[in-house]
Amino acid sequence: MLPWHRNFLERPEPDIRLCGNPPPQPDIQPVFSAMQRIATAVLTSLLVGCGATGTQFKAVSPPSEERSVFYIYRPSRVAAGALSPLLSLDGQPAGRVPNGSFARREVTAGSHKVQLLRPSSAWGNFKEPSIELTTRPGDVSFVRYDIVAGKESVTSATVVSGLFIYVPFPVMEHKLVSVEASEALLEIGETRESE
Repeated sequence: MLPWHRNFLERPEPDIRLCGNPPPQPDIQPVFSAMQRIATAVLTSLLVGCGATGTQFKAVSPPSEERSVFYIYRPSRVAAGALSPLLSLDGQPAGRVPNGSFARREVTAGSHKVQLLRPSSAWGNFKEPSIELTTRPGDVSFVRYDIVAGKESVTSATVVSGLFIYVPFPVMEHKLVSVEASEALLEIGETRESE
């Protein structure tokens, strides 16, 4: 084929803007591997989180006569921010504990068990933490829900440029801790009421 034939056959497309329409844009969408999608979802859920939307904590409300009160709270943290376990008080459902929230529960004086339950089996090896406290009439007790990096870890593998890379991730430990009022009042002031 002669060079001038090639140029004639490979003419550029006509410019559509002459008709008043912009030229079509190419469909450029990044293609992620399954591992990248999973990593993106995990990081997003850890960083964004679902927080409490109730009213801001203002002050401690004393219990009514012959009763005591628990304030179960969870300071706002980046780690596991999207997790919102179920709260159980003496074996009865008592709401949820989202990131940056508190729950006020009035009880009769005596021995009580506060426990966090996993809402589904998708939470994997979530160990359901619990704490037992004994209260007297008029007592105000504070229980903090902590999430800390544990001693155990799981290993994830990914392939980068044909090489396997193993990355250890700590297994998060969920704890319920009884906290003195002086410390709790500094932390709980930043939380909102759980619904």
